[in-house]
Amino acid sequence: MAKIDCDSYEAKYLAFAYIIDMLATRIVEEELKLRKGHTMTTFEIRDILRKETELSKILKPFSDVQLNLWISELSWMGLIVRVSERDTNSEISLTKEGLAAYKSQPLHSIAASLIEARESRKLSNRAIWIAISSIIITAIFAILEFCCK
Repeated sequence: MAKIDCDSYEAKYLAFAYIIDMLATRIVEEELKLRKGHTMTTFEIRDILRKETELSKILKPFSDVQLNLWISELSWMGLIVRVSERDTNSEISLTKEGLAAYKSQPLHSIAASLIEARESRKLSNRAIWIAISSIIITAIFAILEFCCK
């Protein structure tokens, strides 16, 4: 699997998890009477995804078209539903299956695993460079010691 594929899946599942979280939060806020309505528009979702500090770094290489595609994938999976007939900036709501996915957190687990894999790759690359540097430094000191004798 190419590195770009790893980045794409990581961004995709992070977006999935965040979208499910945002819509579940709206349901809770509506029940607590903090907000009227439990829907969000696609523009609202994209704006929030782009403003989240850590998530925005991961989503930066991906266009709004790609984010819309991922939102559509959630709809095809039956986790969200478009409750308006608008072609652009549709209102989106969480389905019962989406709420169950929020409660069981499978998308969150996948996203966390992908983030951990990225961090493990970074850590292993650092370890390799440290090992190579150590070998070179040791070799230099061994050569200097041999030359000085």
